[in-house]
Amino acid sequence: MSYRPHKRKKATTLKERAIEAIAANLNVCFKPGVLSLELRCDILKYLCFSPELVHLPADFFAGMKELCFGGCSLQRGLLKQVAYEAGPTLLDLDLRQCSGHEILLMEGFQELCDRCSNLRRIDLVGVMTLTDSQLAMMHSCRNLHTVLLGGCIVLTPAAITSFLETCGGGLEILDLSGCRVDAQVMEALSRCCTKVRELSLGYLEEVPFRALPLLLRNAAGRITSLALNRSVMVGDSTLLLLGRHMAASLTSLDITGCKRVTREGVLFLAWHCKELRSLKVRYCAGMSSDFQETLPKIFPQIPQDKIERDKPRFFKD
Repeated sequence: MSYRPHKRKKATTLKERAIEAIAANLNVCFKPGVLSLELRCDILKYLCFSPELVHLPADFFAGMKELCFGGCSLQRGLLKQVAYEAGPTLLDLDLRQCSGHEILLMEGFQELCDRCSNLRRIDLVGVMTLTDSQLAMMHSCRNLHTVLLGGCIVLTPAAITSFLETCGGGLEILDLSGCRVDAQVMEALSRCCTKVRELSLGYLEEVPFRALPLLLRNAAGRITSLALNRSVMVGDSTLLLLGRHMAASLTSLDITGCKRVTREGVLFLAWHCKELRSLKVRYCAGMSSDFQETLPKIFPQIPQDKIERDKPRFFKD
């Protein structure tokens, strides 16, 4: 049985049963040019519900624009096969939480970065074995607009800085949650990533005092979504900067687990950031549960289901 959170559903329609049958006998029935692109995508989606992805026949990935292997253990040679078959057409690659021997090999990753020149989005969240060398290989992917590196804890600040200096100019969505971010990385974010509109810096540890304020000031009027969840240095002073510099653009803010945030900082944020449409403030120890109950009134423009707050400890009659 799959360990993925959304387990494979039992086939009920004729199409689903046909996909099941073809997937079970893929190496026998597959011939290049016979199965349509749409059907091959459906078969791949079905196969990826298994923890370990089976070997796929030659030319299976030809013409594909989006590939999702999230959570699978990759067979050896898979990335090289993707590079040669889907290369120029591939725009979106999801390797979230992938494992296996293949993800550790340099050769396949190098081929992928060299041949997929039009790649626009890559998701590497949770690939904790991603190395500085592999990130350096991504320098050749100059068309990237979305890079998700959350949880890539092996990457050094120097490698991240070098990547941002090379490819940061075109990035619009960037996730560095849990990565080792220092003043050098923050400076590269401010200087090179001038188009980023969605930024995640969760689990941010102590950085020099001026680094975060400089980043927030330089991103004024541009960033629409910001995640600073469980960052030990984020407090009321950070919310003050957000209210002063990002009030016109900020629509989504995640400060989950930021223990230095208090009632006063949130009130300042509410007074200035009228464009907010999503707010996450769970586990903010500096705010009382009674105050969190009043958040829908303080932020009337945010739908109640878009305010994530602590559940009340008890219900009053």
